[in-house]
Amino acid sequence: MNRLSNRLENLEATLPDSRAIEEQGQQEQADAERERELWEAVFSTMSSEHVERVVSEMTAGLEGDESDLSALTRQVIAMVHQHFHQAAYFPQPPLEMPPAIAEVYLQHPAAIPIHECEQCGWCIPILTGMHQPARTARRFFDRCPACSGRVGYAAYEYTMRGAIRRCSRCAELQPANAVQVRHLQRHGKPRCMCGT
Repeated sequence: MNRLSNRLENLEATLPDSRAIEEQGQQEQADAERERELWEAVFSTMSSEHVERVVSEMTAGLEGDESDLSALTRQVIAMVHQHFHQAAYFPQPPLEMPPAIAEVYLQHPAAIPIHECEQCGWCIPILTGMHQPARTARRFFDRCPACSGRVGYAAYEYTMRGAIRRCSRCAELQPANAVQVRHLQRHGKPRCMCGT
């Protein structure tokens, strides 16, 4: 009987505490509620046709057909995922998908969000060319549809670091801190793609 009682005690010791299980359940509920709020927030900024399309594609994706997700749906999923997992660690751009941006993703599936707004950090899609490193082949927006800030490569990051300047010839956003400028000059490269 003593052996059986020892084995039972050992088995009970390996079981998780009921309080820990309850706390884990509460955390999962809080996470689900937060994710639902994020989805509602992004859907509230989208047109009804775009919301219907994203929801129908996501439903089809849950049924095993993820290959048919449009660029719009992939980007909305990425935005919500980024806000859900990184908002506590990094400043996040607004959780919005204006209809103008959604149309770019629908009409140009190869568009990718490489440019940023210098004011709000919102990711702006562009089409890249075949050059490596990637250069802009088509720019859809000169101003952010969310806040009307200027748009460029890593614009928000440079603005946040205080390391931004505008090219005097083409007005593109350029690195302006001394380390970046010295590096470019040391390698005989102009500060801007336009040659200045």
